[in-house]
Amino acid sequence: MISISIFLLAWVLIVQGDKISDNSIKSIINPDIEIKNCTFGEICTGALNSSSVHYYSVEYSFDPSMAIRVITNMTYKTEQESPLLIVVRQIRGVISWTLPYTFTNGMIYSSASRILCLQNEINRTRAHISRVFIEISTSNNDLINYSVQLENITQFILQTGISQQFFVSPAMPVYYKFTFPPDIENVFIDVRSPDQLCTVVSVQSFDCPVYDVSEIGTRQGHYQTMASIASFNVYASEFPKRNTFLLVFLVKPTDADCLNDQEQTMIRPSGIVDVQRRKNATVTLQPPANYNFLYIAIFSTIGLFLFIYFMAFGIMCKHPDIYDHLAPEQLPFLEAKAEREIAERRDNEFRYQTAEGEENVESEATGNDLENSADVEVIETSNAGFVTVSDLCVKDYDYLKQKFRIYPQTMLTIAIFYTLPVIQLVLQFQLNIDASGNEDICYFNFLCTRQFAMLTAFNNVFSNIGYCALGILFLIIVYRRDMAYARFLAKYPAIGKEYGIPQHFGLFYAMGIGLFMEGVMSACYHICPSKQNFQFDTSFMFIVAVLNIIKIYQTRHPDINPRSAGSFSFLAVIILVTVIGVYYDEQWFWITYAVIHILSCLAFTGKIYYMGRLKVTFRVHVHLYHLVKENGILSRPRYLNPVLNIIKIYQTRHPDINPRSAGSFSFLAVIILVTVIGVYYDEQWFWITYAVIHILSCLAFTGKIYYMGRLKVTFRVHVHLYHLVKENGILSRPRYLNRMMILIPANCINIAFALYGAIVQPESFPNHLLFVHLYHLVKENGILSRPRYLNRMMILIPANCINIAFALYGAIVQPESFPNHLLFVFLGNLAIYLLYYILMKIIHREHFTRFSILFLLLATFFWASSLYFFYQEVKSYEVQPAISRMRNRPCILLHTYDVHDIWHLLSSFSLFFSFLTLLTLDDGIRRKRRKELAAF
Repeated sequence: MISISIFLLAWVLIVQGDKISDNSIKSIINPDIEIKNCTFGEICTGALNSSSVHYYSVEYSFDPSMAIRVITNMTYKTEQESPLLIVVRQIRGVISWTLPYTFTNGMIYSSASRILCLQNEINRTRAHISRVFIEISTSNNDLINYSVQLENITQFILQTGISQQFFVSPAMPVYYKFTFPPDIENVFIDVRSPDQLCTVVSVQSFDCPVYDVSEIGTRQGHYQTMASIASFNVYASEFPKRNTFLLVFLVKPTDADCLNDQEQTMIRPSGIVDVQRRKNATVTLQPPANYNFLYIAIFSTIGLFLFIYFMAFGIMCKHPDIYDHLAPEQLPFLEAKAEREIAERRDNEFRYQTAEGEENVESEATGNDLENSADVEVIETSNAGFVTVSDLCVKDYDYLKQKFRIYPQTMLTIAIFYTLPVIQLVLQFQLNIDASGNEDICYFNFLCTRQFAMLTAFNNVFSNIGYCALGILFLIIVYRRDMAYARFLAKYPAIGKEYGIPQHFGLFYAMGIGLFMEGVMSACYHICPSKQNFQFDTSFMFIVAVLNIIKIYQTRHPDINPRSAGSFSFLAVIILVTVIGVYYDEQWFWITYAVIHILSCLAFTGKIYYMGRLKVTFRVHVHLYHLVKENGILSRPRYLNPVLNIIKIYQTRHPDINPRSAGSFSFLAVIILVTVIGVYYDEQWFWITYAVIHILSCLAFTGKIYYMGRLKVTFRVHVHLYHLVKENGILSRPRYLNRMMILIPANCINIAFALYGAIVQPESFPNHLLFVHLYHLVKENGILSRPRYLNRMMILIPANCINIAFALYGAIVQPESFPNHLLFVFLGNLAIYLLYYILMKIIHREHFTRFSILFLLLATFFWASSLYFFYQEVKSYEVQPAISRMRNRPCILLHTYDVHDIWHLLSSFSLFFSFLTLLTLDDGIRRKRRKELAAF
């Protein structure tokens, strides 16, 4: 009986459930239709479920200067199964949405509103009575409470010069209408907001439907993502049908599209209801910029460079090249003298040796045969003095000339094959912007873009004309010098082989081509600046920087300069690393780069220190071992013991002026006495007294050593010092350079020892004093002894320190732009090397011409000025486009050029005058014998 009862109960429940389900389905398929009354401006409320559909017919007065907004709200419940469906019918169109208003990330809004499209009205040009029909339905079984309201937007029409403030949220988009007046062809739209909620701003044609929802808000017209700034240049020619456009604003549900990549990881899908994402913004339509300023800027810039050409040709006509007027009255004498020297050297044609130089030069073959010229090697054998330019220009001049002429040929080939696909690519970028309307593709300074022809930012492209114009002018100047030097060699061949720096112009031609191509490639990059093509702007900057470094080195080392194939292969690797750094800007990359950077610096250090004899292969450690074994790094260690050993080391090279034993041991007795006093009276007064005596003693010994014992340390020491300085000088180039180079740092360290003792007052005075003596012993002995090749070591140590600092800075800080970081590494090395070269010329008392000094000063001035503008960043491809636009700045010159354009113009002059500095830097020593010119 119980089982039969259970069976009957189950059958009843199933039958009743089927009836209920059938009723629900019938109510959804055939709901009750309710006609609801509502007036314009009234908040009309209701409740419904799947059994009914509510219809509203609302009459309103249409005015072409206003728009109608439909606002809907609902009471959201988490157990709600189905949403409300709102369908709004106009005379010529339909729009619909659901409540709750949901997004793909799970955000939910219980309120939503839409603006009705004016184009769906019967008569859009004059006021009339119109009607809108609203249908509200749901498939939810439970009742849902809702409200609906229609309201006027009175400030719907935008006007130039009048700002319009508004609020917008993800579920409540906003748009405005603008009609071009007859006398205006374009307007500039400027949108500002105090907050940084991610928003899409789009310019659309005045048509229906209006694309103002998240999924399709970027399907028509021009659009940008916006954090706090957005700006557009809009032209009437883009809307020929009605001469009118709509400006649409839509807040994104999250900020992922506007944040940096690192910040996007913080975005998580959310089911929160009614998140407060209400953006406050102000839009202003400004009258168009006066395009007369664009034409003024174009012709002014062209006029400037034409004036520079006129000045340059005027100077070249008035002042012949230095090799065309090299003191004609002295040339026969120099020619005869040079011929005698060449004849003497031919007596020992296969081998010659410097008297006490750093290197000997051997030639396995001599004569004018160019093939044999390649076999000449520089071989280091001795350990005193310095190598001369004469030692490093043994190879045949014509052979080297052909070798260096490969540089411009290779550069021209690279330029052609690099430029053609680049131009094609960037023009396609520009076409993509016009076709898609996506203005996030390219990183412009939108507050200063001047469109001309098909280029969005013509001013950014045109400002690169300086590189091209000055590159061509530099090539003309180099060609003039090349021809003059060729005439000089033809007329005075002996002088050309024995006097001045050997002139090779291949690298100068390559530098001129590089300067011209930097203008072309920078212009291509600025057609559409982006992360994908940033290397277009920097590639030739790297090439120019490296060629300058090679040229400085080649000036005094023509026989051991790198070949063009190796140089450009190195540059290819640099550009490849730059591209990798753009796309994989992560910690592992920066650490790897830092290690490679430091190892590369050490390899180049070995190459330069051993004058090209170190072979950088997988067996580099073996080659380095043999070179160190044969040549050493430092001079040989000498003796080990404090004070007496210091005296012994000094006596080795100064036997006639060594101190007497009585004086030496008296000094030692005083040292021991001071040590005993320091043990018993370890107080502040003692340490201060000791510091003063220590410093005065160092200064006295400095005078003794510098003037080779001629300074008498008595109570009249100041009188003796005055007479010595008067006779020998001290502030001009040091008369005794080697001594000065050790005395200055030694005095600085001793003063530091003294001040350390007076301030810190170490626990043990004897240990402190012993440490001071041990320092002097080590300094004189071998660990800190004079490098064997001092000139090279003077540049290599600071250069390595700076490069290691660059590498560690990159690995630790990880700057925003890797290409910029790497570019500054090369420019920094170039600046260091050029400064070293100039300082060495000053130390060796080499003459500078007026032109070389003028060019150096102009280059310094323009570099300082251009770098000032370079660091005023107006955009950055390293961040999202919306964040980059926050850095945009207005034009500052002729309403056309921004700070980056000024950087282009000034940096072109910087490079031009830097090149001229290198071209003329050694003009002052053209009458000096090469045997007297140091190779540094």
